Amino acid sequence: MRTLKSDFMDILENQRIKPVFQPIVCLKTGEIIGYEALSRIIEPKEISCSEELFHLAGIYGKVWELEQLCRRKILEKYHIFHRRENDIYKTENKKLFLNINPMVIHDKEFRVGFTREYLKQYGLNDRNIVFEVTERNAVDDIKGFKDTIRHYKSQGYNIAIDDAGSCYSGLNLICHRTKT
Repeated sequence: MRTLKSDFMDILENQRIKPVFQPIVCLKTGEIIGYEALSRIIEPKEISCSEELFHLAGIYGKVWELEQLCRRKILEKYHIFHRRENDIYKTENKKLFLNINPMVIHDKEFRVGFTREYLKQYGLNDRNIVFEVTERNAVDDIKGFKDTIRHYKSQGYNIAIDDAGSCYSGLNLICHRTKT
C-alpha cells in the first residue's frame, strides 16, 4: 500500500521531477523578460503538486535534497533550452526566476554556493538569476524569510517575492519583512 512517505521517497530517489518554464512578460512592451522555472512531478500518485511535495520534504527532513534535485534539473534543462534557442530568442539576456523555499537554508545538509557551481558547470550567467522567495512560508517563519533574502543578496543575486500579497500578508507586512 502506497503512503505519502513512500510516494515522496519514490519521487526523490527516482528523480521524478521535470522542470517547466513559464514566460514572464513585460506588461508595457509585451516582451519576454525571463522565465520562471517550476518543478512538476512526473506521474503523480499520492502527491500531486510541488507545494505538497515541499511541505512533505519539511516534515521528512529532506528539504535540501529536494531543493538540490529541483535546482539541478532546472539548470540542466535551461542550459539545453538556452543553447538551442539562443540565436532566435536571445535567452542570454533573459532572467531565470528560481523559486526558493526559505526552509532550505536551515537544513543541516545545506551547502552555500551550490547554485553558483551549477551555473558555472552549465555556462549560465549568475547575473541573470532571480531567486523568488516564496512568501507563503514567510507568514510562519519571518526570521527564515529574512535570513534567506540576506543570504542570496550577499552573494549578489537578485531577489523577488513570490506570491506577494497572498494568504495573510499584504504589502505593508512584506515591506516590514524585507528590510535587511
